[in-house]
Amino acid sequence: MNLAVCLNRFGVASEVAQLIDVDDPPDPSSHEVTVKILAAPIDPGHLLMFEGQYGVAQPAFPIYAGNQAAGLLLKVGSAATHLRVGDRE
Repeated sequence: MNLAVCLNRFGVASEVAQLIDVDDPPDPSSHEVTVKILAAPIDPGHLLMFEGQYGVAQPAFPIYAGNQAAGLLLKVGSAATHLRVGDRE
């Protein structure tokens, strides 16, 4: 199960934020990795974004929160030789 905080309209976070299940990512290409997210904060910038008050341009929906994260590498592409499965990022 992969969960994400998502919104499809602007408003108060407690009213518009939804916790949804998202598909597993595809296998990484040679220069990519797959990360299991262990923690991803919702910060004040996200709350402003939920209300449509962050930045100049309005983003397209859906919007996903938690773009900063700590995680564990699950898969490593063949060209990412400086990283290993199990590394924490």
